[in-house]
Amino acid sequence: MGAFLSSFQISFLLRGMFAGVSFVVSYYLVTRKDLQPFIDSGKIFTGVLPVALFTGVTIYGLHRSLAYPFLEWFLNSQCAKDLRKGKNRKCKYKWTLVSVNTMKGLVAKCDQKANNTIHLNCERAKYMEAWADYIHFQYTSAWSIIIGYITGAVVSFNSGTDYRGFFWFLFFALFFLITAFASDWRLHSIFEHMSIPPEEPIPSPPKTS
Repeated sequence: MGAFLSSFQISFLLRGMFAGVSFVVSYYLVTRKDLQPFIDSGKIFTGVLPVALFTGVTIYGLHRSLAYPFLEWFLNSQCAKDLRKGKNRKCKYKWTLVSVNTMKGLVAKCDQKANNTIHLNCERAKYMEAWADYIHFQYTSAWSIIIGYITGAVVSFNSGTDYRGFFWFLFFALFFLITAFASDWRLHSIFEHMSIPPEEPIPSPPKTS
């Protein structure tokens, strides 16, 4: 239990809360409710933000366990790898979505902080992990908009649902999904570009006469 709770770092909770705000806003816009009374009464910290935090973290967990495995399978498939490396039979263009010079610059900038091979791999891992955090924040924001809209539509079905903003909800949800997928594709391109240096040989002990 302690290890589970320790995984909820401040940065993770903040990303979950910011993504969950998309759920709260979508819900209130669909149900035609106004957030202003919560803001005026000071309940934004006791009502709105806790709901945003709970929904954001929950949707993140659902995204990682249900939706992302399918995306990850495609991103790591041989077809996707061939597209990024320009080995596809129908298209020889390298669909990396990031230039080679940019990849080299990012890798070099990351490697400057390393002192040895082991430290080098750790620095690269931390860099890619930070990038992945932002990607999943975008994915979670998109799902929060969609789930918030669906939840609001179900709750207010009998009293009347405002469908006039449907295309705006769809636009912003698709915007976050597309930008997250593009950034995820770029991250995989950089990961494949990284060449793991060979391990430093362990010096043999000096011979004694």
